[in-house]
Amino acid sequence: RLLNSSKSRLRNLDSLHAFVTAATKELMWLNDKEEEEVNYDWSDRNTNMTAKKENYSGLMRELELREKKVTDIQALGDTLVKDGHPGKKTVEAFTAALQTQWSWILQLCCCIEAHLKENTAYYQFFADVKEAQDKMKKMQEGMKKKYNCDQSTTATRLEDLLQDAVEEK
Repeated sequence: RLLNSSKSRLRNLDSLHAFVTAATKELMWLNDKEEEEVNYDWSDRNTNMTAKKENYSGLMRELELREKKVTDIQALGDTLVKDGHPGKKTVEAFTAALQTQWSWILQLCCCIEAHLKENTAYYQFFADVKEAQDKMKKMQEGMKKKYNCDQSTTATRLEDLLQDAVEEK
């Protein structure tokens, strides 16, 4: 009887250890990804949205690959609880933490997606403004050169310049 009890406890410890190890590994990975994303610099010093989009796509691929592992670990936890495992409270705590962390990273992904969309539009707007500003400056310089006149400019030349301006309009 003592031997059977000892074997049962050992099986319970082994299953709890396997579960906690797997859950901890996923929690650490999720936490690392969360840290990377939360600490990302979205300021004007970091305008390369193409690189961030590629990084985000990589994160999404990694999450897709990890989803089955997380689901399997949660299913194992549910089975241990349902079977009356003596470490039920620990299993429930790890399962809840895993669910919370998984949900959080998915919410973070929604935020990243929105940030990417808005920042891309923001930086594109200012790039367009700069392009228009440069074009207008170039046109202004061209007009200053073309329509440069002073007190010595003849009336005929002024009429020609006026006619050119009307035609350009």
